[in-house]
Amino acid sequence: MPSFASRSLIYIRMKKLSLQADALYLSLGSNMGDRKGNIRRALAMLEQKWGVPCEACSSLMETEPWGRWKGGATPFLNAVARFRLHPDSVLASVPDSKPSSFDTVALPVSDVTASPEGKPGETDKKALSILNDCKAVERVLGREEILEYDSDGVRIYHPRPIDIDILLWGELRINLPQLTIPHPLMDQRDFVLRPLAEIAGAVFTQSQFGR
Repeated sequence: MPSFASRSLIYIRMKKLSLQADALYLSLGSNMGDRKGNIRRALAMLEQKWGVPCEACSSLMETEPWGRWKGGATPFLNAVARFRLHPDSVLASVPDSKPSSFDTVALPVSDVTASPEGKPGETDKKALSILNDCKAVERVLGREEILEYDSDGVRIYHPRPIDIDILLWGELRINLPQLTIPHPLMDQRDFVLRPLAEIAGAVFTQSQFGR
């Protein structure tokens, strides 16, 4: 039987209510330590940072990790959460120093894709601010970015206490070196599609994302 992600209706398309400009959907996963607790703590930290509650969170889904993993593959716990965070309420500032605690990650303005007028796009910078917050939570919870490859050049992944990906933010389209919204691989991942369908409302064709 084909997997959920391989069926004809594999893309998640939210009802207009859920696709309002402030609907931010995040994918969270953990395969290290207290997996459920890590997801709970990550959500609590984002609530504190953004000053808004997590409006909806899916049930937890356990999946085998994809690829080759250091020390063997520990199953992931995955969930999708929705926050109401309007772009107008997000500062487009990009800090110029590395934080020492829970703060945003330093990303130089020069790394932000310029608008057609040649100036950094404000919406792009706001999206990066959201990404910065997610990465900061990952760091505080112990996530380390370790790049390791075998002799054939195949990446060896390491267990991670938390992994946070931005899936959707209203109907925004972001295409930056650091960030693509909608998430470019969401249609290939059951552990994203199923929890997303649970809280987003509807499943229909890929035309929603212009693919």
